[in-house]
Amino acid sequence: MTTFRRGESLQAVTGNHAEQIMITDSQGKPWLQVLTDKGNFFVRANSRFVKPILENHTTLKPLE
Repeated sequence: MTTFRRGESLQAVTGNHAEQIMITDSQGKPWLQVLTDKGNFFVRANSRFVKPILENHTTLKPLE
């Protein structure tokens, strides 16, 4: 387990066709797999905790 800082950017792990890898727990709550320098982790994919950052599909940099 690890803790991420508020505002820290996380990179979602993607599968075929750049689809995010999501699982649901026994209560049906979604979890998103993210890649870090310490390995892959699952984080609660709740809008209170995680929000998407749109990126330029050519440069893969966040849109400002």
